[in-house]
Amino acid sequence: MFSSIFEELPILKRNALNAFMDRLKELEGDNLLQVTLFASLDRSPNIDLFILLKNLDAKTRGRILGFASDIEEIYQRKINLSPFIRSEKTYLENREKSLMHSEKINGVIIYAKNHLDVKKDPFFEIFRFSGNK
Repeated sequence: MFSSIFEELPILKRNALNAFMDRLKELEGDNLLQVTLFASLDRSPNIDLFILLKNLDAKTRGRILGFASDIEEIYQRKINLSPFIRSEKTYLENREKSLMHSEKINGVIIYAKNHLDVKKDPFFEIFRFSGNK
C-alpha cells in the first residue's frame, strides 16, 4: 500500500495506520493533500504524522484528532497516533520562518495528491510551526 518502510513496521502499527488512513481519506477526500509518516521501526508505540490539508478549521482538526483517539482506543492504547495537522496556506506562510531552525527530519510520504511535496521543499521543517491554523 505505502512504501517499503511501511512493510517494515510492526504489524500493530501497520494495522493502526491502515485504519487511520482509510478513515482520513474517507472523511477528507479532496481536502487531503499529503500525509508524511514519522515512525520508528522499533516497538515504540509512536506514530507521528504530518497531515497537509487544503483547508483546515477547528471542526476538521477536532474530527481528525477524535478518530485518531478512537483508533488508539481500538488498539487498547498500545499505539500512539500523533497527527500534526496544517492547512496548505499555513504551511506555505510559515515555511520560510522555519528555515532558520531547520534540522534534518526523516519521514516517508505515504499519501500525496500530486500537489505539494513538502519533503522536497527546502523549507520543510515540521516541528517549528507556530500556532494551529
